[in-house]
Amino acid sequence: MVALLSLVVCLSFFSAALGRVIVKRQDEVEISATLLNKLELVSQYAAASYCPDNYDSNKGTKLRCATGNCPLVERSDTRIVYAFNGGVSDTSGFVAIDQTNALVVVSFRGSESYRNYASDINIPLVLTDVCTGCLSGAGWWLAWREVRDSIAEAVRWSIEMYPDLLVVATGHSLGGAVATLAAAELRDRGFMTDLVSYGAPRIGNEAISNYITKQPRDFGRNYRVVHQGDPIPGLPHNIFGYRHIGPEYYILSDNENRPSPDDVVRRPNDEDGEGILGTNLIDGFAAHDFYFSKLPVCYDGGIFIPLRAVMEGLDVDATASPLEEAVAAAAEGSDAGLDILA
Repeated sequence: MVALLSLVVCLSFFSAALGRVIVKRQDEVEISATLLNKLELVSQYAAASYCPDNYDSNKGTKLRCATGNCPLVERSDTRIVYAFNGGVSDTSGFVAIDQTNALVVVSFRGSESYRNYASDINIPLVLTDVCTGCLSGAGWWLAWREVRDSIAEAVRWSIEMYPDLLVVATGHSLGGAVATLAAAELRDRGFMTDLVSYGAPRIGNEAISNYITKQPRDFGRNYRVVHQGDPIPGLPHNIFGYRHIGPEYYILSDNENRPSPDDVVRRPNDEDGEGILGTNLIDGFAAHDFYFSKLPVCYDGGIFIPLRAVMEGLDVDATASPLEEAVAAAAEGSDAGLDILA
């Protein structure tokens, strides 16, 4: 109940902020073409995690995307070391070796199932073992805990076999949140690990965010990528004690075209949400999906298809669930959502 009420409150916050003018800031630094290419490559690994052929597969299988949105991955010499799918949180994804780009990729799928969405809205902060005083959202922490040991073992095996490869943890949306926790732990276990997340929400309190931000760069770097107009990085709201890790790589381009180096800037964290929220929910969902290309296209959308229809039309049909009705009411600024969840 607390988690569902928190969801409605969060949605109310970003609904109330619609129409905010986005202004380019003075503390932004443009990135290089080399880094842009890296972010694009890794985004296709995040896209590949949505494909059942990858997260429900056998060791040694080559990565592929039936929907054609990971061509850079498909052209590389890849093979799956470990695929995972299930558990209480339905945490899904894969650990794969990419010998073309000298990577061990740990990729987490974004929200697809009811259990994934339950993780998304389970936002009360709980104690973790990342560091002293480190708190994380309960849903994301459980999602990581269910797979942490098996993933660490898969990474260990991969690095023993191929010691010159760099570990990269990645994911989109929910997957980006879990990837953030994964990168922090893999670094602490001695694996040099870059974190590249796309459209990820805040994952925890100031202590855990500062800890991950300040982990030695020799053990990996953080690339928290946010697309202009994407509302998800603005959640959970910081009034609940949440803070972002840094730095942020902010994409200024539209929801249809690959960004150029001039369209992506590195900047400090954006805790008040300025520049994150879009002008309307339709554009916001489009921005959330589009990171170099549309990422979550390798699945049928699960419960998010009717949820998006509700949010876009602010109209609930006869088959809508109580949660969808609550979300629609929150988007309209109504108190009805609280009545539904009472």
